[in-house]
Amino acid sequence: MKMPPQPAFDALIPQFFCAVFGPTDLVVLAQMQDGGWLNSTLVRDDAITWLIQHHDTPNLYFRASSHDGRNGYQIGNCLQTRALYVDIDYGQVGHKGSTPFRTLDDVVAYLLTCPLRPSVAWHTGHGVQAAFLLSEPIVFGFGEVATEPLRRYLDLTPRLVRMMMADSAQTPEHAYRVPLTINHKPNTDPVRGSVLWHNQTTYTLQHIEQACATWNDDLLAREASPLPADPDLRTVPYTELPEQIRTDIEGSGERSERLFGLVGQMVRAGYSDQTIQDAVQHGEDFADKYGGRAGGLAAQVQTCIDRIRSGRYCYRSDVAPPLRVYNVPVPVRLQDCAPMPPELDRMLDRYAAATNITLLSRVRSAARFHEHLSGTQPTGVIESPCGAGKSVWALCHIALRANDQNRYLYVTETVEALHRSADLLERLTDQPVGRLHGHNAQQCAALSGQTHTWRQCDPHNPRSVCRTCEASGRCHYHNRNQQVTRSILCMTHSGLIRAMEDGSTLLQDANLVIDEGLSPFGTWQVSLAELERLQVYVPDLELGRMFPYTSMAAQSELAQWETAKDADVWARRHYVYRDQNQTSALADLYGALRARIGVGLRPPGRHRAGDLERVSDTLAELLSFFRPSQYGDATYAYHEVQDGHQWALTSA
Repeated sequence: MKMPPQPAFDALIPQFFCAVFGPTDLVVLAQMQDGGWLNSTLVRDDAITWLIQHHDTPNLYFRASSHDGRNGYQIGNCLQTRALYVDIDYGQVGHKGSTPFRTLDDVVAYLLTCPLRPSVAWHTGHGVQAAFLLSEPIVFGFGEVATEPLRRYLDLTPRLVRMMMADSAQTPEHAYRVPLTINHKPNTDPVRGSVLWHNQTTYTLQHIEQACATWNDDLLAREASPLPADPDLRTVPYTELPEQIRTDIEGSGERSERLFGLVGQMVRAGYSDQTIQDAVQHGEDFADKYGGRAGGLAAQVQTCIDRIRSGRYCYRSDVAPPLRVYNVPVPVRLQDCAPMPPELDRMLDRYAAATNITLLSRVRSAARFHEHLSGTQPTGVIESPCGAGKSVWALCHIALRANDQNRYLYVTETVEALHRSADLLERLTDQPVGRLHGHNAQQCAALSGQTHTWRQCDPHNPRSVCRTCEASGRCHYHNRNQQVTRSILCMTHSGLIRAMEDGSTLLQDANLVIDEGLSPFGTWQVSLAELERLQVYVPDLELGRMFPYTSMAAQSELAQWETAKDADVWARRHYVYRDQNQTSALADLYGALRARIGVGLRPPGRHRAGDLERVSDTLAELLSFFRPSQYGDATYAYHEVQDGHQWALTSA
């Protein structure tokens, strides 16, 4: 990491102490000697003078609050404070126990990307201490311990500590090292501290409280406000609960999601809180996980109950707003379906012969059912277990119905599945079958016998290896312009997303059959390298606004500090949750990105056509993920993870 230029001691100390103490404040300076504290109380300017004269004295500290001048240095002696402080440890040198960070790079990257950046941060030699300057001091009172401001302070500082991954000791009399002084711990070499940054940013106490409350409430145990107890809710002994509920309680498996679902099921069924609490206590698997936590299993269950009863999605009709139902279930019985078309029956025989398998009667029944639905419903989603015959019907239906006037797009999840499906379709029909996908190293190697990158295979590059490759005539990637003209076209989910966002003519008047789930509400992963490449093509649009607290959002600042590539930024430590207000505030950015993909991306300077293609894919997938957000009522979360040798964002 690149340390910034250091200020002179006699220049920094007056600036720092004038920011954290008032001119008439009594400052407590402290030294650690023989395992005990040696304290002295001086008026602020006298304390500054003394420190400048003794800057080479090791282990100099100051206490977080101004002193009342009486004997003692406890909470009751604290008058007021103009800052909140945190103490963050890293590494093993100078520490007896484990620390939350490995290196100084980790701490700095974390602070640079956290939702609440300290006004001042200084390196102590074996850790980092930081201060959040307050626009108004917190006045505790005159020697009174139980004042309201003090209670507010003591409630807030543990939350701030958790948020900053800091040391747990946080009280008004706590001692912090004087910046730029010498840290000399037993069995370690003395080291002089340094200043990371020092600015005049101030926060209101409400601002810090809100930042801590938002983070803690969303990512720790949120304290929901429960609804008043309903006397009409059912109170039932455990033995009288339905057998399936008792089986689920006494079962095992993934516990967090299972507990929330189980509690939600019982809330919807009208059971009282006490009934739910008593019932879940019979789950040994739940007790094993939550028994050792604060409040035990009962607290976790109550949190689930409160969230469900008072959350946005309520499970009680008396408190839930009326919902407009768009999809009404309509039962369709197999015996009411149209008979199996003879030509489809023959195509199923052809499928069986081509694959050398025997089709079960239930697969043929499923094909009849699906064919009936396709003839009576213009659109639909079919959900059934694997092996129920969905893909068999889809391939046979396409092979039977596709022609020049009736185009079909068959969409698969992976390139491998795309080629398997296309190969089979070519055996089922005389219609030409196209394949559309980006560069695929596995397919390229299978055709050419060589390992090439997508840059080397750029079909628009006159120096592309495809120009001299003997397999280029059989390469679907190289000949995509011919592939897309065919009456049957197989493509991937990501290719479909891009076509949707591009407004591609491929989708016009085409029958669309999508295999496997494709949902804009699902998860999505993108490498930071791809996002950074996209940023080059849209330099005037701040993509980091979509993903704050990530290394991508703080890319330029982290580069200035030259922090290690694997340093712990905020989003690598925590999932970041973005609520509806934060989502709707990005409407201008979504609109600008959608406009760009419509008119085409024009990067500054020279670029490779292959780069443009990959960037367009990234933008299409980005917009597809955020498509629900254009109505301003969606939320999302993301986490920065290491995927092989690169960093990526996993979003949901």
